[in-house]
Amino acid sequence: MGYDDLKVVEAKKFLVAVTGGEQRNSTIQEALADAEVIAAAAASAVDGQWHQVPQVPGATFGHPRQPVVSNA
Repeated sequence: MGYDDLKVVEAKKFLVAVTGGEQRNSTIQEALADAEVIAAAAASAVDGQWHQVPQVPGATFGHPRQPVVSNA
């Protein structure tokens, strides 16, 4: 896949999402949840202990997806 192909895929995902379809891109909440996991892993590497990873409200990774309801 080339650069142009990736842009077409991204454009399709964007258009589907803004027209009420499935949103398949990451959200800021998911980025924060990823950062929490990375921080816990880094702290664990330093002290060799397990570290609790706080749950981030709004993050959907690891949770069942809610069905998309369309008014159309």
